Amino acid sequence: MSGLMQHRSGIFWFRLGVPERYRAALGKTEIKASFGTRDKAAALVLHAAKQREVRELFARLDAEQQANVGAEAVRICRSGFAELARRNLARHDDGVTSLADAESNVILAMWTVLAHRARCTWGSDHAMRAELELFGDATESERPVVAPAAISNPDQQAAFVNRVQLLEVRP
Repeated sequence: MSGLMQHRSGIFWFRLGVPERYRAALGKTEIKASFGTRDKAAALVLHAAKQREVRELFARLDAEQQANVGAEAVRICRSGFAELARRNLARHDDGVTSLADAESNVILAMWTVLAHRARCTWGSDHAMRAELELFGDATESERPVVAPAAISNPDQQAAFVNRVQLLEVRP
């Protein structure tokens, strides 16, 4: 809570308790600043300016935190792939495959599952056109006009779900 405080000397101060999420970045629990005046009207003007400055500081810290979230997500994904690769290598150690090869195997398997899901939900015709477009071989006439509907047959949908669940079962 931000407040205009008057010290016993009569000088006005700005005081604000720092929210918990900013304390580590700022290294403090309270922001205090003297306005160096005993005039309440002048102190109110300085107080409004200081409040704006602190709000901008908090907004900058929030933006930095959001940027760190993206970097943290990348770090988590990389460490997850590395762990899956170590498990893959431990299970299928042939003495020749390296950790990098095992990580490639894991990534390839994940792409295969994603491609399978895309083909089952969007249809193989759309998937082939998307691949052609991705590799630069598609013409305007080959591009799908609208996205195809998902699997509408309940039996096909159940079969697809079962296949995906079999692929995603943890050992």
